[in-house]
Amino acid sequence: TQIVKGGDLLTNCDLKIEHEKSAGWDFSLPEGATLLACRLDGVPVSPILRGDGVLQLPLKNPEGVSNVTLSYTAKTQAFSPVEGSTSLTLLQTEAFCHAQSWAIELPSDYEATAVEGNIPFNPSPPKDRRLHLLKQLSRGETPSAQIYYRKKSLDQ
Repeated sequence: TQIVKGGDLLTNCDLKIEHEKSAGWDFSLPEGATLLACRLDGVPVSPILRGDGVLQLPLKNPEGVSNVTLSYTAKTQAFSPVEGSTSLTLLQTEAFCHAQSWAIELPSDYEATAVEGNIPFNPSPPKDRRLHLLKQLSRGETPSAQIYYRKKSLDQ
């Protein structure tokens, strides 16, 4: 997820979904989000709108593994000039998740001071300025994070 100072954000998701035979995968985007692109096994697709904001992709790969990539935009509150916090959520699915990895990129002149939420902080690799969050073994949860930030000092 990339966030700009005005609060606009872009999220790109790469998912590997294991399934038996043909199946439908249901998911919901965060409130107010707009789907930009969706691919199933590399082919552009349009999810079926089932109602109540639930989207569905038919998974038909006979090998039982489907790769889904999707991008969506959303808006959160604009960044404060000095310090503040912002709330973020990812898409929600009832499917069992072995692992959820989330990289969050703040505007370049801000730094994170703390992270709260239902997806734990995972220390970033050296020279990577993104926040990395990682949750293992979950079902039906909407990954969410409260990011506390401050403007970087002029000498950084």
